[in-house]
Amino acid sequence: MAHNLYLDTMAFTGQRPWHQLGVQFDEEFTSAEAIAAARLDYPVLKEQLYRVRPDLGPGLLEPTDAFATINGHTHDVLGVVGEGYEILQNREAFDFFDILLKESGGKLQTAGAIGKGEKVWMLAKLPEVFYPIAGDGVEQFILGVTSHDGTIKTEVRFTNIRVVCQNTFNLAMQGSRGVISIRHTSQMRQKLEMAAMVLLRYRDHFDLTIDQFSKLASVRVDDAWLDEYLRRMIGDPDQVPDGRSRTLMQNRIRFIEGRLAFGKGVDLPGVSGTAWWALNAMVEYADFDMKAKGQAMDESRRTNSILFGRMAEFKQESFDVAMAMVSAPGAFRL
Repeated sequence: MAHNLYLDTMAFTGQRPWHQLGVQFDEEFTSAEAIAAARLDYPVLKEQLYRVRPDLGPGLLEPTDAFATINGHTHDVLGVVGEGYEILQNREAFDFFDILLKESGGKLQTAGAIGKGEKVWMLAKLPEVFYPIAGDGVEQFILGVTSHDGTIKTEVRFTNIRVVCQNTFNLAMQGSRGVISIRHTSQMRQKLEMAAMVLLRYRDHFDLTIDQFSKLASVRVDDAWLDEYLRRMIGDPDQVPDGRSRTLMQNRIRFIEGRLAFGKGVDLPGVSGTAWWALNAMVEYADFDMKAKGQAMDESRRTNSILFGRMAEFKQESFDVAMAMVSAPGAFRL
């Protein structure tokens, strides 16, 4: 999978990523150090777009209501936005992150940008780890994201990562969406208030996560349950006429059945045969087997889909359906 890192770099600590790129920190680092190391200090500019009007005269340009956001270092176009779009520089977007980490005990793990610098992230690991099943740890992270193409706001997202396979769960919990939009402010008191709000919400979010993941791990499932789970998530090939659609559906089911049989963590005691096992097969399928729209032309679209697009939606739906099924009358608990 193409890494699609801006200028082939990022900031990180710990194990070097699979793409072998980036600036490694031996100790914890600040958001300012991350921005410098990952070359995220480019200014973002906004320029009005014009269109050529040969019908009105040779070389005549007419202003439009659209504006381009520009990477001031590379002069690449990052996105097309409206007149009211407000530019937020990377330093401004993450200037409260250090306060948040100090209060939570979190440590920055990675920081970087995607593509030409249109999307930027910082990922911080929190101290807590919980175990839905003994030996199967889930770590907790805070993911800060912003964009310069108008596709996402400046946000903090609560994220879980299953250690055994590095699968990422960006899950929405009971309407909270697990997301907090961050407003820009220069006043320290307001920054502290935002950090306190994030910390309060993340503890509530992860407390609920622990309960729900533990519930999935406590429910034994049989072949009939799995068949119904696959039907709800993928469909029933027997109800589809012979042809390409039926073949694609059957192939998707085979991929998931392969993850159920040989997925990472399946060999841990107590995992196989639970709803937690079934959910992780779906998540692994999304992370490793699903194809993003347009991926054949641009492999980097897969990265965006896993974080923000159809693959992320599929994992959310997989979680929601699994929770509904284990909450139904008759679910067998361990």
